[in-house]
Amino acid sequence: MLMAGIFPTVAHASDPSDAAITLHSIHAFRNTAIDGDMVVIFHWQWTSDNNSSLPASSTILLEYVSENGTILASAIPYVFPLFDDNGYGQAVNGFYLSSNETWGEASVLRIKGLASIFQPPFAISPPLFEYTLQSADYSASTAQDDSWEEIQTYILQTIDILKTVYTDVTLKTGSTLSDYGEAYFESTIPGLLQICPILFNVQVVIPTTMAVTPYDMSLQSQYSGRLEGTDLERGANRLGDKIGVSGSVIWGLLTFVACTWLTVWLTKRKNFPIEACLVVSTGIVTGMAVLIGDLIFTVSLVGALVATIGISWALLGKRA
Repeated sequence: MLMAGIFPTVAHASDPSDAAITLHSIHAFRNTAIDGDMVVIFHWQWTSDNNSSLPASSTILLEYVSENGTILASAIPYVFPLFDDNGYGQAVNGFYLSSNETWGEASVLRIKGLASIFQPPFAISPPLFEYTLQSADYSASTAQDDSWEEIQTYILQTIDILKTVYTDVTLKTGSTLSDYGEAYFESTIPGLLQICPILFNVQVVIPTTMAVTPYDMSLQSQYSGRLEGTDLERGANRLGDKIGVSGSVIWGLLTFVACTWLTVWLTKRKNFPIEACLVVSTGIVTGMAVLIGDLIFTVSLVGALVATIGISWALLGKRA
């Protein structure tokens, strides 16, 4: 009596012999997260009038067993608060295996009651439910993209069935999972984000390495010779010789004069705001840089643009 008072007794669940366990569907997919892996996803249901007051995660064990009896994976039901059934009802679970060596075998899905909860003979042995996978339960797809699409279709169709029971819970939005759907299925199918990323609005991917073209001056060299041998080049060089500068500097000075004159004329005569005039001047400078392409000319253009801004501000800034 003293020992019984000190140590708490285990509250056994009600006799589950009246429970009807239904396997609505089960499907196996391969090459999902990595080559050579496999995932088994199944939609099942526990129906009983004598469910335990304990959550299903504390009373039920799910196992995936190979043809020779080796336990390959195990899981427990996930108690989703929004379903409001304490884990007893319709559910989706999954097993992930990094190797698909047992692909196509007559593997077994087992559903057991935990010995510490269920009274014999409804505990770990014998199982409450067993199902042997058939050849039709294995996907024919081998490519990763095809497996992703099949998993997406399977889960979205299963959600449509769940919606008829859990009417107040939205598990999908279009072709992807909703926030509630992500919370539920990531808790019931291990690594779902990596197994089927197309189910998620936000996906984690490793971008492919971009091809990098080494930087060189080939385009500048091409542009610098654009006016070679033309009358524009000869005329600029002749003017430059008169004052001791290169033809590129002459083009820079001409651009400077054009930008300054245009800015003053547009603001004084046409009442354009000075900002619009500077935008036009920037376009002129850019166009001349593409036309000439010479380094000295480009430096001259930058200086011309800066000078245009300064002079325009000195002449017109106060009025603006």
